[in-house]
Order: sequence, then C-alpha cells, then structure tokens
Amino acid sequence: IDYNSSFRLFLVSNVAEVNLTSETCINTRVINFSATFEGLQDQLLSIVINLEEPDVEMLYNELHLSISNDQKQLKSLENQVLEMLQTSEGNILDNEGLVKALHQTKKVALEVEDHLLKAQATQKELNTIRSHYRPVATRGSVLYFCLFQLKRLNYMYQYSLEWFQDIFSKCIKDIGMPVSKQESDMADFIRSINSHLTEVVFEYTAIGLLSEDFLPFAFTLSCSILMRHEDLSKASISSEEWSFFSQMSRKSKQDGHTDNLSSPKHSRKKHSSISDSVKKPDFVTDQKWIQLKKLELSFKCFRHIQTHISEHHKLWKSFMSSDDPLRFKPPLEMEEHSQELFVFDALSLFQKLILVKLLCKEHLAAAVKAFIELELGPSFGTKPALNLKHIVEESDTINPFIFILSHDADPGATIQMLTEQILGNMEHVHSISLGQGQGEKAKDLIHFGAKNGRWVFLQNCHLAASWMPQLEKVTKCLSDPETDKRFRLWLSSKPSEVVPLNIVQSSMKISLDPPQTMKTHLQQMICTETSLLSKDTFESNMYGKTWRSLLFGLCFFHAAVNGRKACGTMGWNAPYSFNSLDFQVSVQLLQSVLSDLKDVSWKAFHYLIGRITYGGKITNRWDLCCLDALVKKFCNPELLEANDEMDVFVIKPDTAYDECKEIVSKLPSVDSPDMYGLHQSVGRYLESSCSEDLDFVLMKLESVVESKRAVLTRNIHDILEKCSELKERLPLPIGVPSVLDMQKMSSPFSVLLSKEIAIWNQRLLAMTASLHSLEEALKGGLHFRNEVEELYKAIEADQAPMSWKKIKSRECCIEDWLESLMEENNFITKWVAMNDGTEQVVSLPKKFSLSLLQSPEGFLMTVCQDYSRKTGISMEDVQLNFQVLSAPREEKVCEDGVVITGLSLEGAQWGDGGLIDVTEKTEYQKYFAMPDIICYPLKKRKEAISGFYHCPLYSDPERKHFIATIPLPASLQPGHWSLCGTALFV
Repeated sequence: IDYNSSFRLFLVSNVAEVNLTSETCINTRVINFSATFEGLQDQLLSIVINLEEPDVEMLYNELHLSISNDQKQLKSLENQVLEMLQTSEGNILDNEGLVKALHQTKKVALEVEDHLLKAQATQKELNTIRSHYRPVATRGSVLYFCLFQLKRLNYMYQYSLEWFQDIFSKCIKDIGMPVSKQESDMADFIRSINSHLTEVVFEYTAIGLLSEDFLPFAFTLSCSILMRHEDLSKASISSEEWSFFSQMSRKSKQDGHTDNLSSPKHSRKKHSSISDSVKKPDFVTDQKWIQLKKLELSFKCFRHIQTHISEHHKLWKSFMSSDDPLRFKPPLEMEEHSQELFVFDALSLFQKLILVKLLCKEHLAAAVKAFIELELGPSFGTKPALNLKHIVEESDTINPFIFILSHDADPGATIQMLTEQILGNMEHVHSISLGQGQGEKAKDLIHFGAKNGRWVFLQNCHLAASWMPQLEKVTKCLSDPETDKRFRLWLSSKPSEVVPLNIVQSSMKISLDPPQTMKTHLQQMICTETSLLSKDTFESNMYGKTWRSLLFGLCFFHAAVNGRKACGTMGWNAPYSFNSLDFQVSVQLLQSVLSDLKDVSWKAFHYLIGRITYGGKITNRWDLCCLDALVKKFCNPELLEANDEMDVFVIKPDTAYDECKEIVSKLPSVDSPDMYGLHQSVGRYLESSCSEDLDFVLMKLESVVESKRAVLTRNIHDILEKCSELKERLPLPIGVPSVLDMQKMSSPFSVLLSKEIAIWNQRLLAMTASLHSLEEALKGGLHFRNEVEELYKAIEADQAPMSWKKIKSRECCIEDWLESLMEENNFITKWVAMNDGTEQVVSLPKKFSLSLLQSPEGFLMTVCQDYSRKTGISMEDVQLNFQVLSAPREEKVCEDGVVITGLSLEGAQWGDGGLIDVTEKTEYQKYFAMPDIICYPLKKRKEAISGFYHCPLYSDPERKHFIATIPLPASLQPGHWSLCGTALFV
C-alpha cells in the first residue's frame, strides 16, 4: 500500500486494560497514560496546596519553571562552548573572539548557577511547607486506587479521575483553613481533612455498591489506609502480613504453599518433622497445623503458637467457637503462664484476623466487619442509609444518576417518593422504558427536560444497546449554560457493558438492594412511607374477621420465600424472582376468596397462592414442595386461633396496624434459620458460606493493598516449567479392552464402558493439547487466544482451569483437582483391567462411586437397559429402586443390582430408622456420609409408597446437574425435608 512517509496513526482508548494481540503489540508502540500512585499523589498535593496556601503553590510553580529554564540555559551554554571549540581552527588561544565568548559564557554560567542554587534553597523551604499536606494527598491517592480496582467486581463500579478530583477539592473546602501553622494544630487539621475525605468518598461509593460487594470494599479500604503510611514503621499492617493473609485464599495443597506442584506424598514427607515437633490437638486439622507452623516461622509475634495451642485446648476451642473472635479476651491466668512464649493480647487486630481466617474461617465475615468498625469506626461497618434528597441537593445537571438494578429492585417507587418530597408531585418527572423504537422519544424528553427544568427517568438502559452511543452524545450537551439548573437525568440499568464508559464513570451510582432479612422484608411491606400494605387496607372490615390474621400471615410468607434466597441452595434449588407484584396479587386473591365465601376454603387459597401466584415461577419440583410447605406453615387454620404460645406471625383478628408494626420492630435483626423452616445448625453453614464468598471477592481485589513489595507473579520460565510438570503428571489415555472387541457392543454395559473410555481419553487429550498451546504461545509461536489466556491465569494462580473440569463450579486448587483426577483414572483403569482377559461378558466392579464416572446419568440408564434386555420388559415400564444398607455387605441383594457408594447428604443425616434432623452436636458439619445404596431395576409399581422422601441426587453442590431421585425412608412428612433443603450429592 502506498502511503506518505509523514503519515502517523494514533489510536486512543479509555479502557485501562486493553486486550491486545501479540501482533498488535509488536507492530505498535503502546503508551500507558494511566495514573500511578506517586503521580496522582503529586497531582492531589498540588490541588490541596492551591486551596490552602495558593501563594506557596504559585511560588513553587514559578521556581520549578525557573529552575527548569536555568538548567536548560546551562545545557545550552555547554553545547555552545563545545560547538565553538569543535569548529575553531588553529590555536584556540590565538582566537580572540573565541576567548571573549568563553569568558562571557563562563560569566553567564556562574550567574545562572548562583540563581539556580538560590532557587533550589527556596524550593527546599517550600517543599517543607508542602510536606505538611502530603498525608492528605497520600490518603486521596489511596482512596482513588481503591475505587479504581472495584471494576474487577462489576463494570458499573468505575469512577473518572475528574469526578474524584472534584470530590477531593470539595472536601478540602468543607474543612477550611487550619487554625495556625503550629505542628499540633496542623496535625489536627490534617487528621480532620483525612477523616472527612474518607467518610465522603466511602459514603458516595458505598451507596452505589451491591450488598455482596460492600464488605470487601470496606475491608480493602481499611487495609489500604493502614498499609499506606508515610512512616512505614508505623503502619498497622505490614506487607508481609498482608501477603500471608491473601495467600491463604488460594486453598493450595496440603503444605499450604502455592509455588510448587509437588505430590501430596512429597508434601507429607516434607513436613513430617513439623508435625512431630509439637503434638497436634484433635480439633486442629493437618492443613491448619502446617499453616500454623508456617505462620510461626514467618512472624516473631507468632513464635511458639503451636506449643500454646497444644497446651491450652480449652482457650483455643473457646476462641474458635466464639461468635466474635476478634474481640475475644483470654482469661488472665492463661496469659500469666505464657508470658515468655506466646502472648495473645500482644497481637494486633490484623494479626488476630489472620488467626481467624486460619483456624475458624466460618467467622471470617463477622471478624472482618468487626475489624473495619474497630479500625475506621462503627459507621464504616454497615452500608450507609440512602439519603437521595441530600444527594440531589449536592448534584448538578451535568452528571446523571444511575440506578444499578438487582433482583426485585424497583427504582420507580423510589423516584416517585423522592419527587413528591422535592418537587411536590409527579408532573415534573417524565419516565420512559427504553427498548426498540424508544430512542428518539427519550432524546426528545431529555431536550425538553433540560429546557424546562424537568426530571427525566430512562429505565432499563441495558435493553437499548444500539442507542447508547446516542445517549452519550446527548449527555455531553448537558453542560450547555442554557440547561435549566433544576434538570436532572436519571438512568437505570443492570450491570452491563452496553452502558457507555463515560456515562458510568461520571454518573452518581445508586444500588437498590432488596431486603436481606425477614425483618427488613416486613418493614418494606408495612413499616415505611412507601409500604406495600396501607393502614386502610389492613384495617378494612369488608372481608370478615379472618382478614387481618390471614393478611399478616401472608406478609410473613412473602418475607420467608424471599428470605430463603440468602440460604443458598438449601433455600431454593434454583434462583427465583419473587417481587412485590406477587404479594399484591396474593392480597387481591385473598380479598376475592373472602368476598365470595363466608368461610375460608384453605385448599383453594393454598392452590391460588402456592401453585399459581408464586408457584408459577418455580421450575424445580422440590422447590414446589417447599413452597407448599411454606404456604401451609404461614397460612393455616391456626392463624384464626391466636394465643400467647403461638408463633409471632399469628395475631388476633382485631389486632391494629400499629400493633403489627410494633411486632415487626421487635423481630431480631439477624434471622434464625428456623424462621424459614431450616434447622438451627444451618446458621453456621450460612456464616461459613458468607465467609467463603467474602474470601473469593477479596482474591479479586488482592493487588489493591500491595504496598512497595514485589507482585507475586511467575515469569514465563516458571509457567513453562509448570506446564511441563503437569503434562508429566497427567495420566496416559486408556486402550480399549479385548472384551469390547469380542462383544462388539452387544450389551449395555459394554457400550457404557466404551463411552466412559472415550470420554476419559477425550478429556486427557484436550488437557494435553491446551498445555501444548500455552507453551507455544509463551514461546511466541501461537496467538494468545482467550482459552489460552484463561489457562495461563489459572496455572499462575495455582487453580484448576474451568475447561478441565467435568462440572464448572467454583475454583479449586490444582493439587486437589489432580488428586481427584487420579482417583477417576484409577477407577476406570481397574475396570478396564477386569475386562482385559478372555471373558465373554463385561465384568463390573463390586461398588460404583458416581463421582468417578464420566456420565452418572448414563450409568443409571444402563442398569435399566440391561434389565430390560434380560427380562423383555419395555424401558418405559422399568424403574430403579434403591435400598440403603445399614451395615457394609459384600453379597448382592439382587442379581441385577449394583452398589452405589460415596454419596453425601445435605440438610439431614442418616439414622438407623431413616432420615433424621441434624443435631446440635454436628452444627459445624454441612455434609453427612451416606451408607452404601443398592440400586436395582424392577417393573414399575402403580401404587405409591408412603413414608418415603423422594430425595434429589445432584452431581454438584450448586444443584445445577440433576441425576436421579432416590426414595429415602423418613419418619416425618416429605414437606419437612423439602423445607430443610435435603438433597444427595455424588
């Protein structure tokens, strides 16, 4: 292609981490203009000096420019002398002009050097004055980079530097001038600015975060502040402590190290001397004990901690079982006996937090919240209340508001309430839901609102991807001086990258989280200004004397179906969106039922609520059973016979609306699992689950608080070594046994074994090929495709790549994954070896572990097919029957049966007589091992069998991959086990 040699192409992107191919990087010059910590610190220092001492900053800038000019002049004079000497001919002493020029240059140079020395001395004095304000700039830089890293959690969590600088300047102006220049007054002044700046930035940011992201942000903020101290010796958290804390998140091998892929056998051998040096208590696991040894060797304050734990069992059991381990105080007599060894009270809060994460991780979320409150203040531990009126008063016409939508969020009601408070009525608000063909209407509304001072609300921006570039252009025109000062632009969107980055960065973000507890759900329905249930409706006498009792029970039912979402898969097997409209429709149905009938038809009422209004959204049969049980619990005949011993949701027929509000206000802020029909021990599991989620999010934000230390990343050579080691450890593909060739797939089990081998070999070949592609890409012989980059990141973090797993679940360390892979390999290898002789029939193992099969569903189907072929019964008439073995047995109960082993039970435990509730003695345990189960096919029975709970069997803890239903004998009704979320897992 012909082109002019003066041609230049400049490409600009406002995306901080652009994913460029290797060819693009080779053929272009990439310049990163992203702000650095030190660079931003200097910018913010200049802002604060300009506001507090403008004369000092002006003189500093003039001196800086003067020094720069003097240095340039000296350099110019040096070059001029060198040029004259180079071009001079003959003896330079005979050149009179040259000698005069040299004398003149020397004179000027001395004058410039003298001026430069004076300027540098003055600059040093100014730097001393400026240094008083540097802590403010440091705090500002810390806060900005905490905000900058939030985009790793959600695309909508992005903030422009200009927006932050505006907030920074406004906070400086709010505080004003220092009382005096004395050191004590200046120190108080700096503390005031830092405190106010932190509170404002925290509040502006927190109201835009979803509830699951708030605690990680607050913790990251507090750790960043404590680590970024001007005097590193005074930092409350050292970089080494943070490194140890963050690396525990990686769930690596048994030895706790993340930098090698040594086998478990090698790890145990390596640490055998550690385990034997101090006797390990029974209540501490092997992995925790090894981590404790590593902690003891890494930090002086933890010396002899293993000995202390080994000698004081009662003390450490109390610490591990404490609901607030961060504030745990050991008895004084314990500390007196351990002054020379390990002193618990001498630990800092963060050091105690390390122990919480190591010894009792289920309390991590509560401990992190306590840590934030103790270090930054109580107001930082909870999400601030949303004061939209104040936010609107502080806003302008240029920067829009954007509601970040989550499940069940309704910004329309919020806008309506706010409009009535500020503008008096809804006539000044124009709302439109974006979608196909709505772009031009929205554009006209914005122009109309900007001209006439109206509010414009554009809903569901994520549904109008093609019009978003036009919206970006329109918002740039809002800075026009003719725009009415009363105009405000409101947007709503789910987290989506279709929203232009400029709008996301400059907007005021507001997240509307649904209520999280039973109490907050009920308060939303009957205790707020925008309650779903008004006083007039509740106290109406049109629907008979049972109206108030049934309506209050219906409120609790709606709160329960929503509150169970927080219980994970034990609450609902699949995510559902039950919203306020469902409740309002249910109220109307209740009104209709009570208007048409003198007495309550419970069967009709339960069907309308449980099967139509709410049940219409449910796709899982066990969730439908659970919903039926909830309806019967909160809406039953006992509601009409209230007494003091009844549940809190049972009220007398003449109870007033205000009395109901008082009942709700007295409910506990933390839900008890039995309010939702779950066992009390589930509370420990939910606490542990919250801690796991928090730890998972913190891993994404880990680099935010790294302070002046090497980032723990491996270079290309290390990754190549890792790839080579993995290829060596992967098992070899398995050959097809001779019995399959002889049978030529004549029996169902021969087909099953053949498919198992084929799928297994295909997985191994895919793993090997992906490792080879990564090696080629690292050597420069292959493009870095997305799948190769994902593999690189996973190996770098010592995580098993998602593409290698049978079930795409949450990350697990690569060593654990290799161990499970070898178990699968051993199982199928032994099965193949059993059939490598001269037998004419495929031999089966005595027991099958479904987790080791490539296709558990196919295995159960094969059992039915084999029986169908032998008996001639149609597959449609064959069903699987299951019998739990109370004791290990070797003999077969049925000729056509197979023994299934290794199943786990959640939500209940197995007793001698069948399913029983989880006891308090096992409150820390989530899964319970099931005895072996015999699976045998029989002809279908027409009659239903009572006394059994048809328990679902899943292949993953997230309950996304259903395998089969296994009837288990149970003494209680099936609805009880549905409420408990009882399920089996392979």
